[in-house]
Amino acid sequence: MNLYDLMMGAQGGRGVDTLASQFRLTPQQTQAALQAMMPAFSLGLQNLAQNPMGLAALFSQMANGAHLAAYANPMQIPAAGLGGDLIGQIFGSPSNAQQIARQAAHTSGVAPQAIQQMMPLVASMLMGGLTQAMSAQGLTSMVTQLADAFTTAAGLEPPPPPPPTLANPVALWTSWIEGFTGAGKPTPQKSPALQSTLTTLNSLMQAGVAVSAAQRQALNNMLQSISNAAKATKV
Repeated sequence: MNLYDLMMGAQGGRGVDTLASQFRLTPQQTQAALQAMMPAFSLGLQNLAQNPMGLAALFSQMANGAHLAAYANPMQIPAAGLGGDLIGQIFGSPSNAQQIARQAAHTSGVAPQAIQQMMPLVASMLMGGLTQAMSAQGLTSMVTQLADAFTTAAGLEPPPPPPPTLANPVALWTSWIEGFTGAGKPTPQKSPALQSTLTTLNSLMQAGVAVSAAQRQALNNMLQSISNAAKATKV
């Protein structure tokens, strides 16, 4: 299961039709737009999760269940406001989202304005899909524990994280959790359930569509720019 699988299964398989109707596109155009967006969402989520507080935000979003209806209910049009908050977390400023939309438009042939308007709804559906997929694996309790643990640790100084890398994100996340525990903060202990939770999340955040080397490089460049801008803002 990956991000594209989640979108194809949204709203009982009717999510594509919901979006197509909302934006006056054909199902084929909508599917092409989703295929073009998934690599950006995948890299954006992975980029967000390389920061301990970003990972905390993901667990909190899953734990509160606010996006479940957008994913599960075929009569539900996702709330743009909720999705807009997610877009801000994943991609940063509106100008960054515009860059992602233009890149996806170039790949799919769908107008960039339509894709940019669609992105918050897709973000909400994806988060609801992540929530449901984790629940289906019996990991709801661990997600809640992790969300609570990171919330408790918020505002406290975490231990210095190791250099971020996407090569082995599960090991990176585990080291953070162990670091919080070692610093005396209440976090779940390392266990098969914890390892399963982290491994499942990593798998779910994969795009699920083929990405050309040029497209991946363009996305990486954009996300690196976003990351650098965020760091500069904090200084």
